[in-house]
Order: sequence, then C-alpha cells, then structure tokens
Amino acid sequence: EADIPVVSLNAGENEAFDAGAFAHFGQEESVAGEAVGERLADEGIENPICVIQAQGHVGLEARCAGIQEHVPSTEILYVEGTDMTQVSSTVQARLESSSDADAIIGLGSPITSTILGVVEDTGSEVEVATFDLNEEIVEAILDEDVLFAVDQQPWLQGYLAVDTLWLH
Repeated sequence: EADIPVVSLNAGENEAFDAGAFAHFGQEESVAGEAVGERLADEGIENPICVIQAQGHVGLEARCAGIQEHVPSTEILYVEGTDMTQVSSTVQARLESSSDADAIIGLGSPITSTILGVVEDTGSEVEVATFDLNEEIVEAILDEDVLFAVDQQPWLQGYLAVDTLWLH
C-alpha cells in the first residue's frame, strides 16, 4: 500500500500532524486573536465584544481567547451564524442594553457586515474590527467604518495546499 500524502488547511493546526498531514496551511487562531487584542489595546479599547457565530468552534473560540490575553474584559457574545436576522437582533439587543462596549469584533466577513448594519441602525459609537475580508469590508475600512481586518488569505491557503501536494 502506497503512502498517500495529506495536507491540512485553514483549521486543525494542532491536530494536523498527529492525523498524518505532512504540512498545514493556515493561521494559528490564538496568535491571530492575540494580535487583534494587542491592536485593540493600542487603540485604547477596554471593553470589546467578540462575536462567535458557532459556539464551541475551536478556531473561533481561540480567536476570542487570544483577544482576551491583551484585553481581559473582552465579552463573548454567541450568535447563530446561519441566521443573520438572529445575529442582527442579538447584537442590537447587546448594544442597546449597555453603553460599556467600545468595540465589537466579528469573526468573519458576513457576520461583520451584519454587525455594521446594526451599528449604523442603532447609531452606536462602538468601533468595529473583523477577521476575514470581502469587498464590503475593504470598503468599510476605506470609509473608516471598520478599524482593521485580519486577512487569513483563504484562497492562498487552498492554493498552497494543492500546490504542495502537486510538488510532493
């Protein structure tokens, strides 16, 4: 039986090699979260909300935990990421229930686009940051509606994984 080469991409960096992969392509989510937390702290953010769209998702939880390393008061807000109406109503309820939040972080472009709509509709002064990019998020950064985005380069992750298998 011939050895079949295996690579992993996007998620599972801590288990990839134990599962037999010879390479992994993706960002270390906790390190990315720490970078976001450091940037938020540099911006003077003290009470951010980290919105997790899939409770228990190891990568998303690691992103928020990384943020908490630099901004310990980071609140976790769970939403149902497959239902943007629920995302919107949950974020709106949280923003309207208290004025202590000074930033909200989306963990993906579609979630952040929904968050931006809520921030605009409610007139909230909360800052917005995100993981992942799409055209709308780039425009929001240029318009200064989003502080920054962490771009994990998903297309490049897939390309490098396939290219590495081809080269192997």
